[in-house]
Order: sequence, then C-alpha cells, then structure tokens
Amino acid sequence: MQFDAMAPVPVARRHVLVTFAMEAVTTFAIIAFLGAVAVAVMGADPLAAAAAALRQTLAGQYEVAGLIALSLPLMIVGFAAAASFKGGFYNLGLEGQLILGAAIGSIVGAHVGPFWSPLHIAMVLVAGGIAGGIVAWALSWLRVRFGVDEVVSTLLSNYIVILFAIYLATYPFRDPTRFNGAMHRIAPSARMSTLVEGTELTWGLAIVVAIAAVLYWLLHRSKLGEDWTLMGRSPSVARNCGIDARRFGMLIMTSSGFLAGLAGAFMVSATQHRYFANLGLGLGFDGILIAMIARYRILAVSFWALAYSWMLLAADGIEQEIGIPSEFAQVVIAIVILGVAVRAGLVSWIVAQVRHLSKPAAPLPATPPAPPPAEES
Repeated sequence: MQFDAMAPVPVARRHVLVTFAMEAVTTFAIIAFLGAVAVAVMGADPLAAAAAALRQTLAGQYEVAGLIALSLPLMIVGFAAAASFKGGFYNLGLEGQLILGAAIGSIVGAHVGPFWSPLHIAMVLVAGGIAGGIVAWALSWLRVRFGVDEVVSTLLSNYIVILFAIYLATYPFRDPTRFNGAMHRIAPSARMSTLVEGTELTWGLAIVVAIAAVLYWLLHRSKLGEDWTLMGRSPSVARNCGIDARRFGMLIMTSSGFLAGLAGAFMVSATQHRYFANLGLGLGFDGILIAMIARYRILAVSFWALAYSWMLLAADGIEQEIGIPSEFAQVVIAIVILGVAVRAGLVSWIVAQVRHLSKPAAPLPATPPAPPPAEES
C-alpha cells in the first residue's frame, strides 16, 4: 500500500461536533459539582471558592494569557502521546524525552549563535525535537529488532535520560553563577517574543496552533492518518494491506519522541530561558493522561490541556483566597479526572443511542397474498 497523504478520509463531522460539545458541557458540570462538594466538605463557601477560581484564571487578559501560556507545553506533550497511542505504540518515556529536549535546546540556545531570531528559535526547537526523537527511535528499534516491550523500555528509559540531562546541567554545561543543576541562559535571539506584555504568553502560541492544525489534518483527514489508525487497531490487518509494520511503527515512535523533545525545548525558548534540574518533571505523564482522556483526538487534547491548566490555576487561587490547601485541591483534580474518564464512556453511549433513534425505521416487508382456498373434490 502506498501512503497518499493527499487522499482525504471521510469523517462524520456532525457527529464529531455533537460528541465534542456534549463532552465539554458534561466536563464543566462534573468540575463544578465535584469542586463544590469538596469545598463544602472543607467547611468553605462553594460560591466564594468559585469566585476566587474565576478571578485567578479568567478575570482579565493577564489571567487568560497566563492560562494559555501554562497549557501550551502540555498540549504538545499531549499531541506526542496521542500520536504514539493512536498508532498502537505506548510511549511512556515522554517525560525523559521532554526533559532531554529541554536540556539540548538550552545548550543550543546558549552556546550556538546568536543568529537571526526566527532561525535561532527554530534551531532550539528542532534540536530538542531531534534529541527526543533519537531516544524514541532507539527504543522502537529494540522492539522491532529484539521484541522488547516498549511499555517497559520507555518507562525505564525515563530514569536514564533524566539523570543524563541533570548531569549535563550539573557538570559540563552548568552556569557557575547559579545553583547546581542550572545551565546558562539562552541568548536573547533564541527567546520567543512576548505576545501579551507582563505575561508569559509568547508568539509560541502560533507554533502550537500550527502543530495542532498539521497533526489534525494528518491523523484525522489524510490517508496517512487512516494507516496510522489501522496500525493501532490491528497490526496484522495493516501488514495484510501492504504496510511495513516495522518501519511504520518506528515512524510512529520517532514522531512521538520528536514532539516530546520539542515540547521541552519550547518551554526553554518561551518561558524558562534555561534548563535546570526538575524542569518539566511530571509534565510527560500529565500529557499521557490528557491524551487518554481525549481518546487521542487532537482537538480534544487541546481542550483538555486548557481545562487541566485551568484547574491547576484555580486551585492556586482558592488556596490564596479561601485557605484550602493546594494538596487537597490536587486530590479533587484527580477525582474530577476520574469522573470525566467515566463520563467519556457514558457520553459515547448516549450519542450512539441518539444516532440509533434518529435512523428511519426500516419498512416492514409486504404481506404476501393469502393462497387461494383448495378446491373440494
């Protein structure tokens, strides 16, 4: 089978939009209900907590810009997880690939150049992506060549890759004016310019939107995406259709690792401007969680990254104004995510029932004429 990326794949757009709208409504309903219950259990006023959450996240352009800025790296990691999981390869090493991408991007930004700013930023992002892609490629090669389960190899690779990144920041590339485990600041030409003054929102927003658009078209609207999905659902059927499952699987893993490494470099270029130990810890697994809840759909990953970031910022606002500990808020967020995961199956069932009831009933077969009475002899 030849990969024709220009061939469109038909999709029931109306049903996709209906499902997405129902998910959004039910998601906010679950967040509001469980959050109110949790706040009431702590002896606080749910309405006051809701007001504090809204002031922290949506009160003005600075709060909205901060919310978007926080969600952008999470979106890219979610895209990386969605790409690998949709193709049937479970890349649990996104955490390490992201951190290595941040370290390599920081090295390129600080020690290579300066250049024309768009070129230097692109070099930082591509270098970080290549670093993550190489790690993922090596792990996929272990599966293809020796049959090593990628769940085990990618999960264990996190320790090796993260410790290697910390070594780079602690010894050969350490900034002597800073504490241990911090690299030099990247050059001004490698930093993304601010989109909203006084916030961390940069023109990296345009980069993330472009990545989402390309991935959405490739995975949901192209022939390549059809083959990608087929590999995830049934590799044996994919092989029977002429797809080289080994090479295609390595492509899936490498693409996922590239996106994860790019997310780490994005954090360095957009907001942090250097790599330091503990940068990005937990973000890789958050991205995996987001992708699974979104069921590997690019638009849903974007929505869930925003929703998850909103919950994190809302928890900070509630702690500052109401006094509810942020640790308790983290427990509530986990319960909310669990409830939403259960809701995902419920919404799918409701949509299936609505589609079934909306179909016109099949016409009843015509009643055959009665046979003539038998003649009496």
